[in-house]
Amino acid sequence: AYRIAEALTTKDTKVAVYTGDQTDDEREQARLDFVMGRAQYLVGTIAALGTGVDGLQHATRHVIFVDQDPVYDNNRQAIGRLWRMGQTGGVNVWVIAARDTVDDDLAESLRAQADMKERLTGARWRELTGGPA
Repeated sequence: AYRIAEALTTKDTKVAVYTGDQTDDEREQARLDFVMGRAQYLVGTIAALGTGVDGLQHATRHVIFVDQDPVYDNNRQAIGRLWRMGQTGGVNVWVIAARDTVDDDLAESLRAQADMKERLTGARWRELTGGPA
């Protein structure tokens, strides 16, 4: 997250970082900077941003993942930070993955988890939640 934030930062662009190795106060400051418009980008980890972070839905509708959690529901939870009450538009999700790497195996595993959830619940999870295709 820090390398990506460094690459995005310019004299005119502020980037807030939100990771699990920060203090609660540092994470809250990063969230506020982004939600209040003082930072144009919020870079964080799925584990840190996936739960207990509110207000992002008012600041953006775009998310880019440079990695994915191996547990389908953790990725859904992270997307849920944007796709929730108060979001006024659709949510755009991009996943950056490298072909012919472990990313392929992870994508296959996530698809299998989504398929299993669909079979067990009868719900069309991928359509309802924008899960992996």
